[in-house]
Amino acid sequence: MKLKEGMMLHTVNGEHMAIATGKAAQAFHGLVRNNETADFICQKLLKETTPEEIAKALCEEYDVTPEKALADVKALAAKLDARRAADAKKVLAKDAAIEEKLRQ
Repeated sequence: MKLKEGMMLHTVNGEHMAIATGKAAQAFHGLVRNNETADFICQKLLKETTPEEIAKALCEEYDVTPEKALADVKALAAKLDARRAADAKKVLAKDAAIEEKLRQ
């Protein structure tokens, strides 16, 4: 998964933002305000990566359990994907299919 091409990360006066530019601005109008953790995740999403890789990096940077880190990464990925700011559908669809099988 990865931020869409044209999504730029910027910090002004301690405020972290993801801003759509170029082609990304055609699908997503505006900006996403991020806290420090969401900005950390978005920095990792500048290149193709997996939720597990980002969760591992979160655990190394912050005092968080692997399960909580992975849940947070997936939650943010879902929000960014819904706003068309990231490509995370394959990862999210895979997780949804696994959860559906577990419910059966």
